[in-house]
Amino acid sequence: MNENIKIRESIVDLQVSIGEKLFVFGKKSGTLDMVKVGMDLLPFSQLLQESNPDIKLRQIGWKRLKNGTVQIISSFDSWPTGLVWSIFPDGKLKMEATGEILNTNSADQHLGLDFDFPEMELKKVFWKDHSGSSGEWSLESPNQTPPSFFASLDYVDLVFDQVGVKVRSDGRGVGMLWKSVAEINQRADIRFILNPQEGEFSTVLKSSDTPNSQTAQDLNHSKTNTSKSISLWFDFQ
Repeated sequence: MNENIKIRESIVDLQVSIGEKLFVFGKKSGTLDMVKVGMDLLPFSQLLQESNPDIKLRQIGWKRLKNGTVQIISSFDSWPTGLVWSIFPDGKLKMEATGEILNTNSADQHLGLDFDFPEMELKKVFWKDHSGSSGEWSLESPNQTPPSFFASLDYVDLVFDQVGVKVRSDGRGVGMLWKSVAEINQRADIRFILNPQEGEFSTVLKSSDTPNSQTAQDLNHSKTNTSKSISLWFDFQ
């Protein structure tokens, strides 16, 4: 069901609401800060500074596309140089991070696409990678734990106390790191990275109905023709 998307802008954030969902983007960080579904608040936040402490926000803005989709557009001085969050009329989100990759020979290259969520509220996890491997974990029967690394993520489904979110990769070139219990000093719970073993990374899309580099080009004119990207879908329920 498609609904009208409303935008409320203040000096500290951009609040985008559609139906019972509210997405809050910080003007200081240029990233997603929290989500609200109905009366339930989920501090599901993006932490670009976790793996790149020196990253600086250059600009943040928003635009509404002809199909009703709203895009939150941020630019930074290092990877990702362009970050576009698109909120669609059906309530789903798509995130695309773009930028010039200086070294794609390392599978351990951290791109700063980190997310933090309330671990104490996590009840179940379902996952699947593009090799066909899948599994689940629950608080009631914690016999199996999520792998620490997904070489090529298809999706991960996180079920919290009141809210759930499924994160799906848009291509085969995205891996995901899962924070281990030993990494107590690391704020990020999950990290999405480019995986060179899967071949060529997804290139920037040109469709006007999807998050693309066109908006990023408005903010970052250099080397956009050779940009690489990571695309992820987020469905909060």
